[in-house]
Amino acid sequence: MSIVVVGSVALDTVYTPRNTKFLRDARAAGALGVDGVEMFLRQANMQFKLWKGRPIPTEILKEFAQRL
Repeated sequence: MSIVVVGSVALDTVYTPRNTKFLRDARAAGALGVDGVEMFLRQANMQFKLWKGRPIPTEILKEFAQRL
């Protein structure tokens, strides 16, 4: 598969491996690549903010990302 990118974002919902062939190819073509873990953490943070009125503390997000 070939990827042509102009000012784009490539989103991959795969958690493992984080750096998939799709993301490597998209980044090589100039896209901003966002992996599944990053998407999950951002989505969780937004939900928490909607429910609690504040974001999840950064250290908790970093710790969780490292465990994944």
